[in-house]
Amino acid sequence: MKKGINILTFGFALATLTGCGDFLTQEAQDLVIPKTVTQYKELLQGDGYFKNLQTTAAWVHFLTDDMATGPYEYADDPTKISSSMEKYKQIFLWQAEIESDQFTDDLYAYLYNQALPGTICLEMLDDMEGSDTEKRILKGQASFQRAMAFFYLANLYGPAYNEAQGSDPCVPMSLTATATPGSYPRKTVEEVWGQIHTDITTAVECLDGYEAGVYEINYKAALLLASRVALFMENYEEAITYAERLLELAPTLFDMVGKIDIETYLDPGTEYEEGILNTSLNPDEILWTFSQSSTQSMTSLLTDALLTSMSFTVSNTEDSGLIQLYDRNKDVRMAFSFADPDPDDLFASLIGCMSSTYVYSPCKYNSYAGMTGFPMGMRNAEAYLTLAEAYARKANPDKSRALDYLNALLKTRIVDYTPLTEADFATDQELVERIWTERRKELCFEELHRWWDMRRCGQKGFTRVWGVTDETYEIADHDPAFTLNFPKKERDFDPGLTPNNRPIRTPVASN
Repeated sequence: MKKGINILTFGFALATLTGCGDFLTQEAQDLVIPKTVTQYKELLQGDGYFKNLQTTAAWVHFLTDDMATGPYEYADDPTKISSSMEKYKQIFLWQAEIESDQFTDDLYAYLYNQALPGTICLEMLDDMEGSDTEKRILKGQASFQRAMAFFYLANLYGPAYNEAQGSDPCVPMSLTATATPGSYPRKTVEEVWGQIHTDITTAVECLDGYEAGVYEINYKAALLLASRVALFMENYEEAITYAERLLELAPTLFDMVGKIDIETYLDPGTEYEEGILNTSLNPDEILWTFSQSSTQSMTSLLTDALLTSMSFTVSNTEDSGLIQLYDRNKDVRMAFSFADPDPDDLFASLIGCMSSTYVYSPCKYNSYAGMTGFPMGMRNAEAYLTLAEAYARKANPDKSRALDYLNALLKTRIVDYTPLTEADFATDQELVERIWTERRKELCFEELHRWWDMRRCGQKGFTRVWGVTDETYEIADHDPAFTLNFPKKERDFDPGLTPNNRPIRTPVASN
């Protein structure tokens, strides 16, 4: 990929040139101002494409029921906690203020900076030099970029779409690249989600037929994001349309069952170095790979490779634990999703196939284990789950079609799989709950799916233990903490930014 034009330099130039009329009659020699579609595409790829998203957003996983603390019985000092537990404690306990001396929420500003290159390209489209086809493709990619950035913002700092009224405040939104002084008030849920829908619809239309590789924003990725947006907006017929159009182009699932010898897989000494986001291993499912980052593994972001202190772990002891949802004897997704606890094998932990701790670690991608691609990706497996849910929840549910898609996915994940039938579910809601469970297992630690789904799928409360003190904390049903507050520096800078107030949280019990 060519080095992109620096957006800070260009952003200054754009604001100056558009705001000062004829003041600048000659371009300054030290400013690089794009003129061609190719140059704007380099700008989008260089400053957009969500580089470092994994590193910037990984802390959101601590909000979910997929993470827990412990076990600490192996620590030299049961009162000692890892550096990551110190850093992310306020987040893990859903406190009113998640920022501290050790942690600053940089994700909010990062996402706006990711929306900006899309906006710049769209704003300057008519003035670029290039063919109509080149402009159409860039328009689609820029619209995708902005839609995805605001999708993240709305699903973190705004209320869940299906829990809110259209007039409720969501997040600030600007559709111009020219900076303006003063406050940026929050737009309404209707306005923000309406723009997300408009942008992703434009992306699908403009990228139709564009067969780019997995490293470039492409038509298939646009179809997947469009189906996701429709699902979150509970427009199930539209979600079905987009997802089925995608599967017409990319129906093939990665056959995990066929990849693994089950007897070898069940051997406790077996080491696996493959993750589901490895493009060499899984070229058929991965539609777009992104978030190029110096941090190569979720393991290093979420858990500590130490034996002397308590650390975070993938939840595996509580009633809501993620690991318990898998049938280890049959569900081989674990081999492509987690590093198993093995404190005696430090080398295995270093290459990413095991964790040198007593905790489970997410490991869907790790370049040190020889995986290719980038740490984040969009997969067609999500479309199968979207279709299962949309058919099960639409106005006239079609449970047969929902099960067709769910069974098609699970037969590639579970050894000796017995297809589910309508008779297995007493109610329509039971089927929906099963689909949500499979979605949690399939998409865990990919993008921010679990937190988003917890917000839109009923906002059910649960409890967790802060292991060192053995104190229990609770997030209630429909708790205000399901929405993040804006970073403190944003609130201090803009007093007109209405905050998302979250309650101060204290332990509810001591075990």
